[in-house]
Amino acid sequence: MSGKRRLMIGDTIITAKVAQQLMPTAAIATQDTDAELLETVGRRAVAAVKAVAVTRAEVERLTKAIGEALALCPGVKGGLVRLPCGTAGVMYEQKDPNDITHLKQAYQPEVSESQHRRYDYMDDDEIHEYLSEECPHCLMAHQLVKQRRIARRQHGRAKATVANLGRELMKGDA
Repeated sequence: MSGKRRLMIGDTIITAKVAQQLMPTAAIATQDTDAELLETVGRRAVAAVKAVAVTRAEVERLTKAIGEALALCPGVKGGLVRLPCGTAGVMYEQKDPNDITHLKQAYQPEVSESQHRRYDYMDDDEIHEYLSEECPHCLMAHQLVKQRRIARRQHGRAKATVANLGRELMKGDA
């Protein structure tokens, strides 16, 4: 066996050099024993996995909240339609299935009928102004969509951290 210091994390053996790459150098300088080094690497791994779970739960919570807000939108056409029920000729009212939400209308581009078919989207300020005039439920959904976009980025960064940690641990095996 060579003179390299090796640490065991679960079933994975890593060298002290790899462990130093996984942790800030200031933390390595204060580590005296392999056990302390192993504990620190393990803490980082647990924190990375926890970050993935927490950010995924936040994305799911925001997605559910967006759906709940959009369910309250009366629709662009504004309301209920009378539809026949069965053969008895009984009419009932329900939300128009062909209607769209104000949010969907705000996100759809206007297509210019020129030679090159240009698509013009509303910017964020225009969307906010339109929705604040038209539908408070869609305005809330729009704000939640922006929050979910940020949460998805955080989730992606958390997953990248776990992947990087795994790659570094695999390098230690070689």
